Order: sequence, then structure tokens, then C-alpha cells
Amino acid sequence: MNGLQGNEDRMRELVLELELFADEVAYVLNNVNIQDAQVHRFFKTLKENIYRLNHSNVYTDDQVKYVGRFLWSVLARWSFVEGQSEKDIIQETIAHL
Repeated sequence: MNGLQGNEDRMRELVLELELFADEVAYVLNNVNIQDAQVHRFFKTLKENIYRLNHSNVYTDDQVKYVGRFLWSVLARWSFVEGQSEKDIIQETIAHL
């Protein structure tokens, strides 16, 4: 994350990739009949979090920090509250579809 600090071009590219990911999540929400309310809520929250990272004033002051935390939790299965997770929450949620 230190490499992103002050590098607006890389940060924009990273946020663009997150928006593309959010579009894919939106596609799932719009085209897959999700019966499980918890799975639906997970995908909805994931999409909303990505949207907020790019559009909320709260996150623009130190966007690197917030984007980094989000990516760390998704890619490294790390929670700053609970620590390391043994399970990939996204993979498990997809398996419940």
C-alpha cells in the first residue's frame, strides 16, 4: 500500500478494477435468482462497499488506507477486527448459490 501513497494513476487504476468487480457483482444480483437472504445481503453489501470507496467523501481523504483495508480483507482473508480467517468468504458465498 505504501507504493500507492501519492501515486494517483495507480490508485485510479485500482479503483477502476474495483468498479469492474462491482459491476460483475451487480450482474450476479440482477441475473441470478438468489434464494438465500444472507447470500443476497453479502453480495449487496460487497457492491455497496466498493461504490462507497470511490464515491464517498469519507474515503477520499485517505483513499489508499480504505482501499487497502478492503483489498486486504478480500484478498488476504484478513479482518482488522477478527484477524486471519481460515475461509474465503467470497468463495463460500458463491458456493451457496
